[in-house]
Amino acid sequence: MGGLDLRRGFSEISTLNHGKAIHGVSMRKSFKLSLFQNNTLISMYAKFGKFEEAYHVLRAMPVRNEASWNTIISGYVQLGRYHEAMDLFSEMKRDGVKLINGFALASVLTACARSSQGKHGEMVHGCIVRGGLLADVFVSTALLHLYGSHGSILCARKVFEEMIERNVVSWTAMIVGYMNFGRPEEAIELYCQMRRKGCEANQNTFASVISSCWALGNEFLGAQVIGHVVKTGYEDNVSVGNALVTMFGNFGCIEDAERVFKWMPELDTISWTSMISVFVHDGLFDFSFECFKEMLNANMWPDSNTLSSLITACCSVENLKWGKGIHGYAMKIGLDSVIPICNTLIHMYTYSGCSGHSELVFHSMPKKDIITWNSMIGCYAHNNQCQYAFDLLSQMLWNGDEINHVTLTNALSACLSSDSLGKGKMLHTHVVHGGLQENVLIMNTLVTMYAKCDAMEEAVRVFGVIAKPDVVTWNAMVGGHADNEETEEAFKVFNLMRQGCSDMNYITMVNILASCSTSEDLMVHGMPLHARVIVYGFGSDEYVRNSLLMMYAKCGDLDSSAEIFNNLSNKSNVSWNAMIAANAHHGRGEESLKLFMQMLQAGYEIDHFSLSGCLAACASLAVIEEGQQVHALIVKQGFEANAHVLTAITDMYGKGGKLGDAERIFSETSSDKGRALWNTLISGRSMEDSENTSRPGRRNKETTVVEYPSG
Repeated sequence: MGGLDLRRGFSEISTLNHGKAIHGVSMRKSFKLSLFQNNTLISMYAKFGKFEEAYHVLRAMPVRNEASWNTIISGYVQLGRYHEAMDLFSEMKRDGVKLINGFALASVLTACARSSQGKHGEMVHGCIVRGGLLADVFVSTALLHLYGSHGSILCARKVFEEMIERNVVSWTAMIVGYMNFGRPEEAIELYCQMRRKGCEANQNTFASVISSCWALGNEFLGAQVIGHVVKTGYEDNVSVGNALVTMFGNFGCIEDAERVFKWMPELDTISWTSMISVFVHDGLFDFSFECFKEMLNANMWPDSNTLSSLITACCSVENLKWGKGIHGYAMKIGLDSVIPICNTLIHMYTYSGCSGHSELVFHSMPKKDIITWNSMIGCYAHNNQCQYAFDLLSQMLWNGDEINHVTLTNALSACLSSDSLGKGKMLHTHVVHGGLQENVLIMNTLVTMYAKCDAMEEAVRVFGVIAKPDVVTWNAMVGGHADNEETEEAFKVFNLMRQGCSDMNYITMVNILASCSTSEDLMVHGMPLHARVIVYGFGSDEYVRNSLLMMYAKCGDLDSSAEIFNNLSNKSNVSWNAMIAANAHHGRGEESLKLFMQMLQAGYEIDHFSLSGCLAACASLAVIEEGQQVHALIVKQGFEANAHVLTAITDMYGKGGKLGDAERIFSETSSDKGRALWNTLISGRSMEDSENTSRPGRRNKETTVVEYPSG
């Protein structure tokens, strides 16, 4: 070939132009390259990132072997083009190539893990078993990482236990898997085993273990790990330093986090992002934006994680303008279509009351990942749009997209009434088939879903299979029985929770207080529970005091509720709303209207609960003029489309004898809110020529009788 020596192929070519020139000469002179030479040519193009040319060479080869495919697949993975790597692997299988070496299989597993195509992992696992490569520590570690990253923690642990040889990467991959799966206790336990086996941790191990410490909220354990870090000389490592900043921030030790940040010899983008996230986590939004300015002044370019952290600080109506500003900045620097930023924008707009903007962001995204879909399903769940959430999940399944425990948790959260019980049971089937029964988060959500759907027997059944129920599990059961007006069952669970020495929090007390709704409940359970609230140290908690207020009000002891209300040093909207609604419900309409006026004069911001309570008072007194004034205020404040307010307006006009106005409101209401208004309208019709009836008692329903273990 004109003096060209290609006995070693193209493997020693040092520049792309030189390689292209030689390739061109060989083509012009019709020189037939051998299989070895073609493979080295693929390797050369892959080395220089020219994968289209590499693929062209591969397709033009008359004969391809294992090395041909291995070279190009590994090259795609190294460049981060994971989807193309998986497509090539599938094409290789269709080409009839059955053998593949350990390095290439490890690359394919990496592509599976990072391309959200975990469903191909089982196929690759089969190739590994048939090829007898499970003993290869690099292959088994990559397989372990694949299962861990996709939440298949049981499969990951099985691979880990079967590994003949383990290195620090293997141990770290398993620790990270447990951490990502929400099981930091097991991550710490594995770290301790690793140390006992004499395997030295690296910076990635320490970063994961430190994250486990703050996930557990264990400062003492965190201090011990810091000792290990210093002892092994990793205290100056930037990854470890970033993890420490985050840990101290999550412990609420802002000064310690800042001290570590300032002492770090090297700062990268993650360091600045970690510090910004600490401020955001502690609610110091002004400091987070100030830190962002310092980052820009230090000529450090923000990435998608930095902007996502800042957007997280804007997940409220008050900070929405700042969030829109960050959105604009992301567009300016070309990061507005980056998936993590879009995901955070969906979340921000959802919790800022702009779900329409969330949909716009979602539909404008050129690519979506599983977090995108989960965020949008979560948006629909937040807005009680069960059908939309379920439709989106169906679309994911139809597209063949992978779902995880967060997908199912968000979808289950949208099932909030007996109408959606069927959908909830279908999702439960997915949980079982996906082997997710050990995930406490999703099991807690199942308990809550069944409780909200008036299916407490199913909730109890799910509760019974949870191996280690946590405080959220117990709270869900107590709250479920309370919501279904099963007072005795709620207290049975509450007492079991106390006997089991499970930690209680303010939510426990709020839920159990809500289970008392009659004067009998108040005498038997409510007053002794009030004493327990004080003994347990929850007497000063704002939410618990409001719940006490509402308990006494629901049970008809308005004097006690008024005493608690008057003694509140910091009254909130919830407190005012509870008193307004309670007085209206118990026939004290004038007192309810008086409280509403006091609330306005005190400068509190009214909401749809305040307005609904005030309308209920007007309805009980049959005072149309005052009701019309409230109606005008509703229109002025922009609450006329709220379902609760619409029902209250219709009820007020109906009970005040203005059925024409009530019917007009009904006719102008969208169909999705019409059922409640229709019931209210019928109620008003039935009362038109009748005396005012007494207030309704407890809902007449059959109590779910369930058996809990005695210990």
